[in-house]
Amino acid sequence: MNLETNKKIVRVVLDDLTRETTYRCFADESSFEGHMVDYETSPIRKESAEQREARQHDARSEMRRAGKALLHVYPDGNTRAIKSITAEGDRVIAEYLVHAGRTVFDLDVEHNFHVVKVFELSRGEVVRMREYCDSAYLNVHAGPIAEFMHQAKLDDGDVPPAHSAWSSDWCLSGPEVRLESDAITRDVGWLAANKEIALALSGSWGDESMAEYLHEDVFFNNEVDIAVSPLLGKGIRGRDRLTAAAGRATAAFEGTLTRTVRAVTAENNRVVVEEELHGTSRLRPDIPFTTRQAKVCLLRDGRVFRIRQYLDSGFVQAYSPELVAHVFEGTELAAR
Repeated sequence: MNLETNKKIVRVVLDDLTRETTYRCFADESSFEGHMVDYETSPIRKESAEQREARQHDARSEMRRAGKALLHVYPDGNTRAIKSITAEGDRVIAEYLVHAGRTVFDLDVEHNFHVVKVFELSRGEVVRMREYCDSAYLNVHAGPIAEFMHQAKLDDGDVPPAHSAWSSDWCLSGPEVRLESDAITRDVGWLAANKEIALALSGSWGDESMAEYLHEDVFFNNEVDIAVSPLLGKGIRGRDRLTAAAGRATAAFEGTLTRTVRAVTAENNRVVVEEELHGTSRLRPDIPFTTRQAKVCLLRDGRVFRIRQYLDSGFVQAYSPELVAHVFEGTELAAR
């Protein structure tokens, strides 16, 4: 399948999670690796090992059960505004904002949160899927939703008795799709060079040499969703400031922090790097720092000028808000 066909399939999946046409986009033996969240008490980590194993081998049934449950949760619908779709080979990465409207649990609050979904396809079907989202948001607003979805999926999507009075015939509206401009060439050589730059940036993160790969006016931001997250609004503009902040983060781990690239996907001027981080900070020597994240890097003239980072800020918040203040604001770390 070509890239445009694969992207079209992903758009069908994202358009409406409750339609049978969506489920048919998944292969019979497709797998859902799950939400890449690392905070142990996040509501979406509740499932047992047996349930997780079953889900990983039947994403089609998982989506169908989830779709049936969603119909009972969101009386105002559920839409996705796409920021970018990046495709390379058989992998498609969708970066988008979910507007979930009010829920039956809280009719006064509208839900908006950022997501990155990674799809791997074969012969026109999704065979594997994983998702990066922010458990800081989930911990505050989505605990009842996660509990409801958890039970509904155990019951094959049927509604738990406490909510059986709600109508089951709501239809979720399609998203307003807004893609970034595809102004950059699709030339394979250009893509290879962009990937090399993004990977070099990842490998040098925290070292002064990372400045070589950054545009002078680079802007970095964590795409987190809720005011209680210490990462909200902690954007950094400028090559020197970002290099200094990354250096402070690395130094706090006293040489133990490692980055392993799980996957890299490039199209046009975008490169998406999925990473796993491991280390031990002098702030929290009792707790290993182990987390997963996705970085969407936009390049111009051979340098990265925009970085959107998706990570589990619930984990970061539980690990150490003091570390966040040190990295982004330059505050001194307390002696331990």
